[in-house]
Amino acid sequence: MVASTIPFKYLGVPLSLKKLTTQQCKPLVNKITSRIESWAVRFLSYAGRLKLIKSVLFGIQTYWAQIFILPKKIMKEIESRFKAFLWTGKANPTKKSLVAWKTICFLKSCGGWNVIELCDWNIAAICKVLWDITHKADSLWVKWLHVYYFKAKDFWTAAIPQKGSWVLRKLMKYRSLIKDLGGWNSVTGNNKVQIKKVYAKLRQQADKVPWKRIICNNSASLRSVFMLWLANWNRLMTKDRILTWNQACDPICFMCLQENESVQHLFFLFNYSSRIWAKVLKILNCSKPVQGFKQEADWAIKRSRRTDSISRLHFMFLAEAVHSIWLQRNNVLFNGYCDPAHTVFKQLVYRVACRCSNDDKKKLFWITNGGAL
Repeated sequence: MVASTIPFKYLGVPLSLKKLTTQQCKPLVNKITSRIESWAVRFLSYAGRLKLIKSVLFGIQTYWAQIFILPKKIMKEIESRFKAFLWTGKANPTKKSLVAWKTICFLKSCGGWNVIELCDWNIAAICKVLWDITHKADSLWVKWLHVYYFKAKDFWTAAIPQKGSWVLRKLMKYRSLIKDLGGWNSVTGNNKVQIKKVYAKLRQQADKVPWKRIICNNSASLRSVFMLWLANWNRLMTKDRILTWNQACDPICFMCLQENESVQHLFFLFNYSSRIWAKVLKILNCSKPVQGFKQEADWAIKRSRRTDSISRLHFMFLAEAVHSIWLQRNNVLFNGYCDPAHTVFKQLVYRVACRCSNDDKKKLFWITNGGAL
């Protein structure tokens, strides 16, 4: 048998006495890149890509992040792949993004999508190793540390050994982090440390947005909720935004050919969209005139504190209407035509009916067939 020397690979990951270099971590970046390139993403919506990022792509780095303190450069490079995949469907890093990545990592109530920030999650995951050392877990490495470095000393108060490896010295510095978070009792459950509790205390905090309820409590399709989210941030690629970097852009709306195009105008001030939304307001028994997006969103926010079927249907119709009208706008841009307003309205009712609860479905069937509220 040939003896190996450190560093070497074991179970697919590099083992080293020193801090991992970016070159040693490149296989992790390459694995994520190859997974993105293997998908047929041309037909995926933003919401579909977001789901893949939160489930598949995040899971690829989980194993590494729980056993290594990964270089920040690598974590940022992985996040740049995530961002590029979300906005372009490709793995090549790009500056094209409708919303900043740090905003996407916020909680939903704060205007984000609760995507995990990798650097903070890596620290939270490594605290599990610190817990094992502190509580003398049944591990050969932990036992060796206590015999060789600490002996009869208390690990929590022991001085950092100068001859210890970079990993051990870095781990011991995180003891102060646990103290700042409130001690082990604040991040444990069932007699073991919970990564999600540590991460919740580490993650960046932000103010809650006023429209949180129409996003968080919305049962519409995820792609429609995502479009509503972009509209609330005013990040849809409307002509008024394109004009900020391209002065040659014609500001006139594709649909009405009269007014300048903006989120406020598209939803629901011009004739086509106002007819669709007027039909929605009628079946929801809202005796109010059709207004622009900001006013309609504010009206939905006021109703968001109610928990009845009509309020839930209102959120769903708002998200599906924004998504449908945006699709028709793009259809005019690329194909030169759009579906009639009454056809789009029928599609709205169908999509809402398919996704709402049974009780809400009965209510919707009743009111669309002339029932009184």
